[in-house]
Amino acid sequence: MKKYRNSAFYKPNTVQLELVQGCNRRCSFCGSNGFERKIHSIDKKVLKKQCELIAESGYNPRILLAGHGEPTLHPNFYKCIRLIRKTLPTHWIQILTNGYLVKKDLTAICKMFDAGLNDVTLDEYADSKFDDDEIQNLLDEYEEKTGIHIEFVRMKKGVPLYAPKQYKKHRLLIIPAIDESIVTTSRKLTNHCGAGCPPSKDLQDRRCTRIFRELSFRWDGWVAMCCQDFRGQYPVVNCMDPDVKRFDDVWRHPRYEAARRILYHDHRTFFPCNICNLIPMREGLLPDHLGKQKMEKPTEEDYEIVLEEHEPLTIMKARPWEKDGITCSDNLNLPKKRRG
Repeated sequence: MKKYRNSAFYKPNTVQLELVQGCNRRCSFCGSNGFERKIHSIDKKVLKKQCELIAESGYNPRILLAGHGEPTLHPNFYKCIRLIRKTLPTHWIQILTNGYLVKKDLTAICKMFDAGLNDVTLDEYADSKFDDDEIQNLLDEYEEKTGIHIEFVRMKKGVPLYAPKQYKKHRLLIIPAIDESIVTTSRKLTNHCGAGCPPSKDLQDRRCTRIFRELSFRWDGWVAMCCQDFRGQYPVVNCMDPDVKRFDDVWRHPRYEAARRILYHDHRTFFPCNICNLIPMREGLLPDHLGKQKMEKPTEEDYEIVLEEHEPLTIMKARPWEKDGITCSDNLNLPKKRRG
């Protein structure tokens, strides 16, 4: 077992796989408006490597097909699901989709479960609603034909976005419409590090828990700070790099570890975390899931690592509030007085 400078143990609860970067919708609050309007689809070799790394790790994270685009736009969408299921036979696999494919063909729900999904989560929009009775009839017919029961629920108080990871179970979840002005029971809007909504400094003094509990693979193999970094302005490493042979070569990469130490001790003092308004979950339970382990303090080397300049992972586009140029690390990084 490789030794890491920081001995605290944390494993990902969720790993996101981005089948597609880009979307067919243009929701004003989404960070996908902050990069080029072009669809990029994951290559089979990249997806296979990502799944093999997860399998090698011995971890049991939830596999979430989401990222920074609409996954059902992939030209080989069902083949992608089957590849993931073949490589990760006992993992919980869930998709977050805007329902584009389902609106075209309601039986796509059944096809997704047939391909290997555990959970199909559909987002509703003001112009795109689903008929509950129609869906329930479809699921009843599916159960009669296959013997597979699909729990059908709408999100409301007490209904979690993520069901328990019991890979033999199945669920269809519908999330009510969300807009800029009303925070529904579905989820809270975040600014996607300034790409979706204006930058915010409101949570700079709060720890962030996301990178201790989740990893997001992008369509081209790259991993950025987290899924909230829509533009990929804090790149970590590409899983297709020859030096990446194990999952922990990504998960415990020096750029990740430096960021974790600073987030733990100094909080959100560097870009893009210092403009992110994601509300942390159970921030007292860090770095390990019980909150009992210690995390070493950051060194000057860690500060230098997070201040390194890197090309973003997307071709960025300015949002209306970025009148003086796209938000970047210039003048937004941690001041020297916060170091050491």
